Amino acid sequence: TIVAANVPRACFSICSSSPMLRNLVLLASALSSLAAPTTSIERRRRLAQSIDDCEHGSDGVMIELDELPGGPDKMAFLMSKLGLFTGVDILYKLRSINTVAARLPDTSIDALLHDSQIKSVTANCIIELDPEEGSTTGISAALSWGLDRIDSRTGTDGQYDNSGATGASPLHLSASRLALRPSTPPPLVSPS
Repeated sequence: TIVAANVPRACFSICSSSPMLRNLVLLASALSSLAAPTTSIERRRRLAQSIDDCEHGSDGVMIELDELPGGPDKMAFLMSKLGLFTGVDILYKLRSINTVAARLPDTSIDALLHDSQIKSVTANCIIELDPEEGSTTGISAALSWGLDRIDSRTGTDGQYDNSGATGASPLHLSASRLALRPSTPPPLVSPS
């Protein structure tokens, strides 16, 4: 026996005149109520798989909002939805793909997995870069952007000498040159 609890009220007047239509509506209602848990179970499985796939662990989850028809700013909508939960720590927002990285309690993650307006909840994987290969200091062949012009006081020689500067320091920009060593900022050149 199928219970008519999920059948829309408007259907009772229309469906009472057509038993076949009523049975179809009841069947559709029963199937939709059965599909919801399967969807959340599948979402939970995908989240667990994405966590397992993180080679270096994960830090929270990535929450992607499903497409909304017109209306409100999607990021503001997602942020207001996350504001309903306690213990949420927003790590960063990716507006271009309607996604937020956040740390949430498991109960909040479960609620998001059941939310039809959330497209996906996946692991926020930690990425580690491979160590830089080769020497970070010394002389190398000048690359296509012509760095040999700025390290030589006497003209170009086709080589660039970084003198041990590895990029950990800020860049100093001026109108005519670029210095990679903060200990020797370039002189300011006034345009003539």
